[in-house]
Amino acid sequence: MWAICWTAADHDTGFHDHDVSRGAVRVARGAIRHERLRLDGTGTEHSSELVEERHTFSFDETHIHCMRYEPRAGRTVTIHAYSPPLERTGQYANGDDGLLQPGTDLLGRALTPHLKYRPEISHVSGS
Repeated sequence: MWAICWTAADHDTGFHDHDVSRGAVRVARGAIRHERLRLDGTGTEHSSELVEERHTFSFDETHIHCMRYEPRAGRTVTIHAYSPPLERTGQYANGDDGLLQPGTDLLGRALTPHLKYRPEISHVSGS
């Protein structure tokens, strides 16, 4: 389990996955901006929602998302639980061509996503 305190206007996780772990996030205080990406054979779906205090969301091992500090919410605290325990995450970023590119995990290892990654359909436009 992790507890994260969100206080800085530029605090966000960047788009990432949780490798083979499933998880849930509970907003204990404040609110958080939760953005999700879905990559499939038909294109990329991007959605964003405000998750408020005392609300929870869960995800499976195919989930790619980003969590951002919501300035209007003030200090925010989120509780994160993972199963199996989180050992590896993968970071994603927009390349110079605007396509979403897999990066590395927190130890600098190249990502090898277990979901089907197709760069030609993996475009994220303005948030």
